[in-house]
Amino acid sequence: MSFPAPSEPKFEIGHVLFIDIVGYSKLLINEQSDQLQKLKETVRGSEQVRLAEAEGKLLRLPTGDGGALVFRNNPEAPVLCALEVSRALQSYPDLRVRMGIHSGPVNEVSDLNEQANIAGAGVNFAQRVMDCGDAGHILLSKHVADDLKHYPRWQPFLHELGDCEVKHGVRIGLVSFHGDGVGNPALPGRLRVLKRHRAKQRFAMIMAALLALSAIVTGVALYSRGGRSTIAAPDKSIAVLPFENLSHDPENAYFAEGIQDEIITRLANLRELKVISRTSTAKYKSRPDNLKTIAGELRVASILEGSVQKLANDVHINVQLIRAADDTHLWAQSYDRTLAHAFAVQGEVAQTVADALKVTLVPAQIEQLKALPTQNVQAYDFFLKGEYELHSAWADAEKSEQRAHTAVGYYQEAIRLDPNFAAAYASLARAQLSEFYVSVDRSDEKRRVLGAAAKASIDRALSLLPDLTVAHLALAEWYLWINYDHSSAIKELDRVIELDPHLSDAYLRLAGVWKRENMVDKAIAAIQPALAFDPRNIFIHRNLAGAYMATRQYSLAVQSFSRAISLDPTDTVDVGNLVGVYACLGDMPAAFRTAESLPPIAASYQKWSLLYLQRDFRGLEKLLKEAPAEAWPERWMRALREGQIAGGLGQAEIARARLEEARAGAAGTLEKDSGAGRYAALGYIDARLGRAEEAIAEGKRGVELASQNHDLEAVGGALTALATIYSLLGRTDDAIEVLDQLFATPAGIYISVSDLKLDPDWDPIRNDPRFQKLCQEKRQ
Repeated sequence: MSFPAPSEPKFEIGHVLFIDIVGYSKLLINEQSDQLQKLKETVRGSEQVRLAEAEGKLLRLPTGDGGALVFRNNPEAPVLCALEVSRALQSYPDLRVRMGIHSGPVNEVSDLNEQANIAGAGVNFAQRVMDCGDAGHILLSKHVADDLKHYPRWQPFLHELGDCEVKHGVRIGLVSFHGDGVGNPALPGRLRVLKRHRAKQRFAMIMAALLALSAIVTGVALYSRGGRSTIAAPDKSIAVLPFENLSHDPENAYFAEGIQDEIITRLANLRELKVISRTSTAKYKSRPDNLKTIAGELRVASILEGSVQKLANDVHINVQLIRAADDTHLWAQSYDRTLAHAFAVQGEVAQTVADALKVTLVPAQIEQLKALPTQNVQAYDFFLKGEYELHSAWADAEKSEQRAHTAVGYYQEAIRLDPNFAAAYASLARAQLSEFYVSVDRSDEKRRVLGAAAKASIDRALSLLPDLTVAHLALAEWYLWINYDHSSAIKELDRVIELDPHLSDAYLRLAGVWKRENMVDKAIAAIQPALAFDPRNIFIHRNLAGAYMATRQYSLAVQSFSRAISLDPTDTVDVGNLVGVYACLGDMPAAFRTAESLPPIAASYQKWSLLYLQRDFRGLEKLLKEAPAEAWPERWMRALREGQIAGGLGQAEIARARLEEARAGAAGTLEKDSGAGRYAALGYIDARLGRAEEAIAEGKRGVELASQNHDLEAVGGALTALATIYSLLGRTDDAIEVLDQLFATPAGIYISVSDLKLDPDWDPIRNDPRFQKLCQEKRQ
């Protein structure tokens, strides 16, 4: 064995955390000294620093505006230290730092004062990693992240960014470390120009991060080196539970919800405070017994609960702020007001909560907390009624259009009483757009009428308040649903998120746009931030699951749909979706078990598809007889099912008669519904009847109509129908060409390898070697 000569440096692997203060050189001398002292005290207070120093396994390298910490005891130590420092610095909002972490060769040297110092590539590389970040960023080298990702406790925090170019044209792989209130989720400025080129590289890490993040939200434990410890919720975090309606009249529920919602809105404007969205708190009781459990589910330190009693012109409001960890009452207050003065309570409560949680407020923020959107009490009362109905429209599928229309009336009354009520104009526009979006009748005429009315409302709102968040959200929805202008919608949604990063609807809409633009990786990335402050919003989990399905990530889709179902077991939409995912996986027993839990009509739809995949035509015959009449209310739909059954049983004449009946009925409804789905159905029937020319023309027309709206899901469905038509006609080349197109795009919600292997509609081309090869190549 040979040893290095005494003059040669002795290298070892050091685990380096490099920190510096952003904007240090622009500070005054006394400010520099103050901030550097705060940073030193924070670092000295880190448990990881104390442990490493006690073991003699830590070296410091001061750099003037920060420094490097070289741990020689544990590769996780720099990350744990970064967590501790980041959380401690939340008490110093004016101290903005960035961090870089790398493990690499270092060597201990002596400086001119004969003091131990450190040098080497490991330190230099950590500094280059840090230099790629902005304020708040904790960046890891790809090497460090690859080591950490094998441990479940770290996976939720790891978000791959791709490469960053540093000195001499060298590119280094970076991973952003953020989540649960630490780190900076924004893309570093130096990487923005490379964002489009790095989408594929980020995708795998985003998948893992999202999966693990949902586990964090439900309370996953982080195991530190010294033992087990749960990541504490940020001190400045709060959930406002539904306010109890103590009024004798249940119709006053809108008033209690309105008070709660306005307090949330005011608190959410404070960037320093983590505030849980109303959507995630809505399912909880007003005065629950298990506050600690709720706080754990929502990842918050404090809970605000209250009650409202409205009697004629008098209002009694009771509010209390509770520290969830030990059920300590931090503050409580009762307010007795006339209706004319009741709405000012919202601002008082918000300011008191901010003070109790030690949120730093500047005068402009205090004014914003106290501001009322109108001085007309009656107008505000109608506005709150409109808000209640609009929220209910999205939660009540059966009455959504009716409730949206009712909301429109309330907002119009509020505007009549106060023509300068900007928030009422903005919410009116959203209600008008919602009335169109949830309507069964989405005709061009209805789009024109409601679209024009909504645009006028938006223009008026923005003329009164140019930076009104809800107005910009309404404008984004107008671009998306009425004008099909996706680029403008994206710009508006970016503006909304800039104005209010806590508005989950903005993330949902942005994810929807990217999904329609065939950029599902961006859709997943866009919706991810909303999980932190809206973890119990089933629409977020549903959209994530839909994105996973589109990219044929069926196992992840199962988890997201299951999470949505656990949050609201009464909502059967996701149960039906879950049946479809199991079918895509080819897990028919699980699909049937899940379908059994659905109401009769929905169960009939799902069981039809499953039995058809299994070629159980006698079972289909029995199902059609026993299914509720409402399952297939139009005669032509039932006739089509009867034709499929007869065809499967070899009853050619009966099959043709039923299909002819179905064809005539479907064609007769084109005046009412000339959408892509109806043309797809006609094409399918004509293909089964052997009318090739008509079937292909109808299938292509369906694709053309779906493409007009640039809707990925609609196009995926239309292309699947066209491929099926080609298969039924025995046109293998055309069918495979369309299938290749489908498998090259995120359309897994419509077509999977399991479909190709089981569905009888692919029988005419099943034995073709090219079809078999496609099934083999595309298997999941």
